[in-house]
Amino acid sequence: MTETPTTALVSCMRNEGANLIEWIAYNQVIGFGPIVVLTNDCTDGSDELLARLDTLGEVIHVNHTPAKGEKPQFAGLRIAEGLDAVRSSDWVLVQDADEYLTVTAGAGMVADLITAAGADADAIALFWRFFGTAGHDTWQGEHILPTRTRTHGAPARRLIGHKTLFRPDRFEHFHPHMPKGPRGDVSARNTAGVDLPTRGFAIPDRVRYQCGMERCTFENGWLAHHALKAADVYRTKKYRGFGGQPLENRFEVGGEVYRAFDRNEVENTDILRMWPETRARIDALLQDAETRRLHEHCQSWFQMEIARVAMLERV
Repeated sequence: MTETPTTALVSCMRNEGANLIEWIAYNQVIGFGPIVVLTNDCTDGSDELLARLDTLGEVIHVNHTPAKGEKPQFAGLRIAEGLDAVRSSDWVLVQDADEYLTVTAGAGMVADLITAAGADADAIALFWRFFGTAGHDTWQGEHILPTRTRTHGAPARRLIGHKTLFRPDRFEHFHPHMPKGPRGDVSARNTAGVDLPTRGFAIPDRVRYQCGMERCTFENGWLAHHALKAADVYRTKKYRGFGGQPLENRFEVGGEVYRAFDRNEVENTDILRMWPETRARIDALLQDAETRRLHEHCQSWFQMEIARVAMLERV
């Protein structure tokens, strides 16, 4: 019997506590572990929530303070790539708090995607699939996965982007989109098992495979990107800034970026075959009274942040 590979999930977060339990539960269900979350300068209580989950053995939490002028996401990844629990895993995915790997191959597990794409590969490109607001102007504490199921039907040229599932022993450094510093000759494939160019692994600032639209695919799986969630949620990002780059004036509801991300052309519920187990896992995590208290605090904080931003926007 083939042994299931270990797949570490690494994420850098700041003030992402509102949907954190749902995100952790889903990723546990599809087979990620360990789940490593690195936080900095949180004010919503998510660092305390993660610390509690660390104590309970559900995640590995590292709180850090980036050096002045250092981009928090890259600072966090430098820490993550030095952790034994991550380096000793068979595979690693660097993923944000608004991203959810969706696997349509097999039973919907990470291991099924690795098998479908080719377990002998060193890297598997997961193309973004943007999920829109599904008409939600406001977020009132509901779960994201069962309520935001509108997206685009096929890979779109203006939305080409990806994250990478990769073997950590074959690369020197982690990166938000693709690992860097290949150790010898390495191979890359898309989720359909088709070979991709690998030259980007050796170029520090390269973030795309530059593989052509014909090799951008959702076959066997994709990375569901819930960049908006709701109009009022999107507005808060304007006042939070980026983890990987300086704050830009791009978070205008109805603006160019918003329209590009708000894809609602088709209904896609593939991820929901994992929802019963995810819902049960959420309930299990919240059985711990302190976890529930901290989770509810994060949600309350975010509701207040939405209200604060709405007031600023009206001034």
